[in-house]
Amino acid sequence: MSKIKYLFFTLLITFIFSEASNTIAQVSSNFPDGWTDRWAGTLFIYGENKVKEIYMELIIKPAEDTNHWKWTIIYGKGEFSQTRQYELILVDSSKGKYKVDEKNSIILEATYRNNTFFSTYEVEKNLITAIYSLSDNKIIFEIISSDMKNPLVTGQEGEDISIVSSYPVTVVQRAELMKSR
Repeated sequence: MSKIKYLFFTLLITFIFSEASNTIAQVSSNFPDGWTDRWAGTLFIYGENKVKEIYMELIIKPAEDTNHWKWTIIYGKGEFSQTRQYELILVDSSKGKYKVDEKNSIILEATYRNNTFFSTYEVEKNLITAIYSLSDNKIIFEIISSDMKNPLVTGQEGEDISIVSSYPVTVVQRAELMKSR
């Protein structure tokens, strides 16, 4: 298959999945209102040869402005706790598009599809993917961090093959958050 045919095929498949995802985003319109509550659990941080455990809370509630929600994350308890107060902003519900305002000049693109909320961003040569999924009355929270400093670059320029850069995963964070009162 020529590179042009391959690119056309890839774009076609991407368009088909994009349209299907837009339909799913429209059908699953309970986000974020259906997620509003206080959620809590243990965050496990998996690094090289070690696991760390930290108490975590996620509080989602409507803000004063329409199409805005308060999105608060608390790490730890007591005097050692860290609170991060963000704002979730609806951009386009039909496409599942949101922004997360960190209230410090940082705004992240985010997408909601099939009961899962995603954002991917780069910080200091680290690629971060945050995933929140609601299933069985719990939110599964995951962060995947990859080091972008020394990618493995493979493939070749040619008709059927592209150059691909892959990045090692350095840290994985995961929590199962249950409703908390």
